[in-house]
Amino acid sequence: MDDDALAAATRRRQARERIMSHGWLILGVLIFAFPVWITLVGSTHDASTIGRGDVPLLPGPHAIENYTAAWTSGGEGATAPAPPRSCCGTAR
Repeated sequence: MDDDALAAATRRRQARERIMSHGWLILGVLIFAFPVWITLVGSTHDASTIGRGDVPLLPGPHAIENYTAAWTSGGEGATAPAPPRSCCGTAR
């Protein structure tokens, strides 16, 4: 194999490796970013839409009112489960 053919083969291999590595990186970013996107989009819809199990992919019209309610009233009325009484699950 002469030098020109070897150089061309090396350039093709490097280009293929560069495309594959960028493809894997883009796929990883999409896998990481999709749940974050769903969370942000879900926060712009009303509770009944999310409660029905509908998973919208585009932002909804309730962003301002949802964020205002969260900012002003926070978690009023929301209750958290009581913590366990002991680490072993038995009361003394």
